[in-house]
Amino acid sequence: MSRGTLIFFILSLALPQFAFAQTDSLAGEGDSTISVGSVQREDLEHPIVYSARDSIVYDLANKMIYLYGIAKMTYGDINLEAAYIAVDLNTFEISSHGAPDSSGAIAGTPVFTQGEETFASDSLAYNFRTKKGVVSDLRTNEGEGFIIIEKGKFIKLDSTDVIYARDGKYTTCDLPHPHFYLQTNKLKLIPKDKILTGPAYFVIEDVPIPAVLPFGFFPAGGGRSSGLILPTYGENKGNSLRQGFFLQNGGYYLGLGPHADLAVLGSIYSGGSWDLGLRSNYNYRYRFNGNFDFRYAYVTSGISETADFTTTREFKINLSHHQDIKARPGSTFSAAIDAGSQQSNRYNSETAADRLASALSSSVNFSKSLLGSQALLSLSGQHSQNLQTRQVDLTLPRLDFNVRSQFPFRRLGAPGKRQWWDDLAISYNMKAGSSISAIDSNLFDTLSRFGNWQRGLTHSIPIVLPLKISYFTLTNTVSYQGWLYFDQVEKIYNDTGSNKGVETIRIPGITYANTASANTSLSTNLYGLVRPKILGIQAIRQVVIPRVGATYRPDFLQNVREVRYDST
Repeated sequence: MSRGTLIFFILSLALPQFAFAQTDSLAGEGDSTISVGSVQREDLEHPIVYSARDSIVYDLANKMIYLYGIAKMTYGDINLEAAYIAVDLNTFEISSHGAPDSSGAIAGTPVFTQGEETFASDSLAYNFRTKKGVVSDLRTNEGEGFIIIEKGKFIKLDSTDVIYARDGKYTTCDLPHPHFYLQTNKLKLIPKDKILTGPAYFVIEDVPIPAVLPFGFFPAGGGRSSGLILPTYGENKGNSLRQGFFLQNGGYYLGLGPHADLAVLGSIYSGGSWDLGLRSNYNYRYRFNGNFDFRYAYVTSGISETADFTTTREFKINLSHHQDIKARPGSTFSAAIDAGSQQSNRYNSETAADRLASALSSSVNFSKSLLGSQALLSLSGQHSQNLQTRQVDLTLPRLDFNVRSQFPFRRLGAPGKRQWWDDLAISYNMKAGSSISAIDSNLFDTLSRFGNWQRGLTHSIPIVLPLKISYFTLTNTVSYQGWLYFDQVEKIYNDTGSNKGVETIRIPGITYANTASANTSLSTNLYGLVRPKILGIQAIRQVVIPRVGATYRPDFLQNVREVRYDST
């Protein structure tokens, strides 16, 4: 009888309520062996399968199993690996911890895995029947952060895969001893979902910061969820206006569903400066997508209550929106807005390129096909801002309406027979808009005065008739163009007083001006062919297009004053 068979026979007599599998020694790496075995009981859902590289000791009197060396134990989807594991067959509790190696350092600390969750700890105790346990000196990664329970602190794992802890730390720093973290006396972790904390405070370089949170809510899964955003910390030195220590870009993240999110961010500086911001991204497939970013900053400079102490308020807004072409066939809409105060790039930008930019610009565009795609209507607005001169130029709105070339006589002739009048084409183009320029500090006051806007409209009707005469093409064009203005400008030379020069007088009122022109041109194509037969060139083709034409334009504008605004 082998040694393994004898052990199995003795255990079967001594512990009849358990079903043991035979234990054997399997060849391992080098000269070592691996001892394996399993135990099954009716009130357990799965068999307990265990192994040890060094040895397995059975305490029959106390119904205990001790695993030494690289010990492993499996129960369903639960896996435990440690240098030492003890199994109590009375209560089905296991306990494990590391052991000193040849150098005296502790090695083989427990690694507990259940499903996709894995964490390492200094010691662990677990009950297979109740599925509850406690560990100490725990560190586990959840989402983008880490949970750390210092040695001597305990947590409990319950049957709903929820971890409870006291005196825990939450951080996004991946160092063994993090530079910054959130210290809390109560913590609850729902794996792959969220982390909840009780009252908590920030700690930077082991120095508590007097910024207390009544509760914490952090995302812990791979998907989108709401939670706190831990700030970064540092110190500004030198000539920075935001001198001193700071906490930057901390706040709260809201997962607003599968299509949108929102982050509320803020920064605070020990010198008194602070800023707040909103940041959002959204994406509805086959409908639209975009993002929004707004930042407001309060900046201090100098020492408080001194003559050189100054404050300034700056804002910056960025918006990008794009409508999917499949959402509304025949129409498009897009917006790209980049606007702010004069020093907005200096205080509300996160890249060097944005900080060095000297101009801001924005545009909003909408277009729609009309009349069965024969016409196109476009509405747009533009904004440009020079951050050095503080000049702001707005064009709002700008309207364009264009009708494609129409052939009104093409269907009047006999079917199948093309006549000369079939190619007569008529189209229509119209442009209208208003614009204004102002200094950024007076912008809203200037906008509120309707008379400060420059407004105008222009439209044209070209009529084209090409005629084919043998090898010649005779193109005839008649065009009408008109302008509608809401004010005129009259310039007068003043040769008296101290203000000699040209004076500009603005005359309000609607004025309409128009003109027409006629043009005819005769052209043909002349072709030539040269065969040099050198350097592999077989032939050179030449094309000459001679053209002669005449234009007539009556002077309709000889009695009209100079126009102030031309929308073209």
